[in-house]
Amino acid sequence: MSQQSKPTEEKANDILSNKMIKQADAPKDIAFIQAEACSSSETEVKQPPQPEIILPNTVREEGTVDEEVRGQKRKVEEEGEVDERNEILAEELLHRNAEEELLKTKIDELKREQEKAKRTRLEVASILEDMVEEENRCNNLLKIINTYNFLVYSNT
Repeated sequence: MSQQSKPTEEKANDILSNKMIKQADAPKDIAFIQAEACSSSETEVKQPPQPEIILPNTVREEGTVDEEVRGQKRKVEEEGEVDERNEILAEELLHRNAEEELLKTKIDELKREQEKAKRTRLEVASILEDMVEEENRCNNLLKIINTYNFLVYSNT
C-alpha cells in the first residue's frame, strides 16, 4: 500500500465510524467512501490528495446532536429541580406530620384535663349537696331545740 492510500483509508474508516451519519444521504456517502477506499487500496498509483469530504448532513447532524444534548441537559436539570421540589415538599410534609402529631397529643391532654375538671366539678357539686342536706338537718335540729326551749321556758 502506498502512503497516499493509508490516510484516505483512515479517513474513510473515521467517517464510517462517525455516529453522526444517520440521514438518508448517509448510505450513498458510505458507499462512495467505501468504493474510494477499495479502489485506492487496489491501485498503487499515486493520486493527488483528495479534499476532505464534508458530508452535507454532518453539519445538520451536529446541530441535532447539540440540540439533543441541550435537551437532555434541560431534562436532567428539570428532573433535578423536580427532585429538589419533591425533597422540600417531603420535608414540609414531615414537618406538618410532626406538628399534627404534637397537636393530637395536646388535644388528648386537653381532653384528659377536661374530663378531670368535669369529675372535680361533679365531686364539688356532690359535696355541696351533702352540705345543704347537713345544713337542713342542723336547721331542723335547731328548730326542735328552739321549740323544746320555748316549751320548757314558757312553762316555768
